[in-house]
Amino acid sequence: MTIQPEEFLEFAEYLYKNVEVFNSEPKFRTIVNRCYLASVLKAGQILEPIFGELPRDITYYESVENALADRNAPASKDMLFELRKQRNESDYNLDDSWNAELAHKYIDFSKQLIELMKGEIV
Repeated sequence: MTIQPEEFLEFAEYLYKNVEVFNSEPKFRTIVNRCYLASVLKAGQILEPIFGELPRDITYYESVENALADRNAPASKDMLFELRKQRNESDYNLDDSWNAELAHKYIDFSKQLIELMKGEIV
């Protein structure tokens, strides 16, 4: 991998902290999207040594969730599902409002999820 999953989370934090990047809904929605991507890719990175290479297409996300269930990692699976749900809301529900507080919440949520997965997926 030429990029590590955590780099997407670092980018989300950069966007959040960088006042030169205009504070707008697209910025906050992008942060949530990058948090999900960091988390799902980290899950896949942890799971691949156990399950072998996961698909590199649209089925990747479902494959990661199924692998989490197969590894009996319910907390990780539930948190990843919740983050995916919020990512979908931020990407597709344009009637909802997103702000810096929500963006920061999901940065922290993603960090917690990544730490949980490191310990729960064995």
